[in-house]
Amino acid sequence: MREAEAWSRRGTRRRIARPRPWAGLLLTLVLAGVLLPLPRAEAFPIAPWTLWELTETAELVVWADVEKVMDLLPPKSPEEKRERDRWDDSEVAYLRVREVWRGQARPDEQLKVYFNGSYLCPAPPHYEPGQAVIAFLKREGGLWRTVALSYGTRYPESDDELAAYRRAVTRFRVTQEQAIVARAAGRGEAGVQAALTDWQVLAAEHPATRWDGLYGLEPASDEDLWFYDPRSHAPPHLFPAHREQLARAFVTAPSLDRTSVMMLTVLRGHISADVDDTAARVLETVLAEERPPYWALSAFDLLRERYGEKPEARSEQTQDPLLRAHGDATDALPLLQQWQHFKQRHHLAPKRLPLPAGPGVPGTGANTTL
Repeated sequence: MREAEAWSRRGTRRRIARPRPWAGLLLTLVLAGVLLPLPRAEAFPIAPWTLWELTETAELVVWADVEKVMDLLPPKSPEEKRERDRWDDSEVAYLRVREVWRGQARPDEQLKVYFNGSYLCPAPPHYEPGQAVIAFLKREGGLWRTVALSYGTRYPESDDELAAYRRAVTRFRVTQEQAIVARAAGRGEAGVQAALTDWQVLAAEHPATRWDGLYGLEPASDEDLWFYDPRSHAPPHLFPAHREQLARAFVTAPSLDRTSVMMLTVLRGHISADVDDTAARVLETVLAEERPPYWALSAFDLLRERYGEKPEARSEQTQDPLLRAHGDATDALPLLQQWQHFKQRHHLAPKRLPLPAGPGVPGTGANTTL
């Protein structure tokens, strides 16, 4: 997963308070004068959807070419008007199927997906002509629509990323079968959760699907999107083998986005010099930027903790992330000074990591803007 921009400018500190559902309503009132008409009760960001939930809900998951996107003409009959009398029926994307990962469709079949790409909050699905998209679809009123809006369109940027998405989605069926076997064997929900945890760790191995796995393992590790998640999440049980699997993945393929904080959160208490070195390289890289990302402070606190230091007390962040995003940028100078002192204390000279390219289609999946 990569950030929607080179680095996000939001926030400074990991929240520990539960989400406040009314905070999104505040933002809605602030933006009411500039937004287009919004869908009924969805006038603020929806709860996050991972690949697991998307696949579980979707009737059809395809990798397909976006051939064109067209505005819909006014309905020609009362019947057509009733079918399209929805807030998300202003545009239609024409998809040419390459592969079917779940559900029934033919390779090379053309699908028409109805959506509205013009509203701002919650963020819409993105269908970019000329790009190949992974689309999570369901039928409503006989028409294909996107599951979970902006979470339901993903754009892999390489064959390697495509393979990671394909593996995560197609492994869903295997995991479901493992859960059925666990129930039949009398292991109950513990066996079901164990199968799900294995899938989440598998997804977290690759940077493209890392957020999907880590959010399932520990939602609060993503302070922004968790703010809008009213659901209660039972913490899974991670075995030492799981943590070692995650540690190897972080060291082998570090990510220069907020999943680094998520990974370090999940790996709390797991001793690994390689993880320490990789986290230091991540910080060395992002703190070299003119405006470091907001999550660098949390990553630094977690690294200090791994070295046995007690991070400085910081004020609890309770502001709506969307309001925080429009505020002033955090002063990076104190953090840079603390980082230099930390390296001197521990005799560290981390090498910078290569910077990733920006996403070809921002604002989708975990990079959703609202």
